[in-house]
Amino acid sequence: MEDCYQIEAAIWQAFQAGDKAAYSTIYRAWYGRLFNYGKKFTADDQLIEDCIQEIFTRFWFQRDKLKSVDGLPAYLLVSFRNQLLKAVQKAQNTYYGAGDMHTENFQLEVSVDQMMINADHMYEQKVNLAQALEKLTAHQKEAVFLKFYENLSYEEIATLLGISTKATYKLVGRAIAELRSAYKFKLASSFLSTVGFIISLF
Repeated sequence: MEDCYQIEAAIWQAFQAGDKAAYSTIYRAWYGRLFNYGKKFTADDQLIEDCIQEIFTRFWFQRDKLKSVDGLPAYLLVSFRNQLLKAVQKAQNTYYGAGDMHTENFQLEVSVDQMMINADHMYEQKVNLAQALEKLTAHQKEAVFLKFYENLSYEEIATLLGISTKATYKLVGRAIAELRSAYKFKLASSFLSTVGFIISLF
């Protein structure tokens, strides 16, 4: 599968020129990431797929608005997130104010298959981290996911969540402090690398 962070300049330029093969390459690179991001909001696979199709249709017709491939992650994630949350709201026949329709159902899980630790400690590590993650708010979980799994900058996360960059720093910082306290890592650097490594995509 193509790496969504390694879309070559030639592919990007071909896409912007209307090359459908290049468009297909970008679609395949991003489909799995968007689908798994969507699964953290809802279990409705069909709804997620419909939203991916919708935003990629717009992506094709608005391809000239993105100046470079560097803007692709934020564009697709923001577009997909907004589309999915509106679809979930409609499906549930509920209404949230603009400031409330964000991450109230966002879920994170840990995957022991991704943990580079001694087998004797696998179960204990998984349980400890799962318990630590449960202490976070849904909004904090999403921020941590975007920072340590999607590798987005604080500025990109701020755009995605519709908050200021300063608020994003605080949101991630408080989440890290909560996780550090609950998980009881001795070294902050070790903690951050471990959290970033074992946050599951599933």
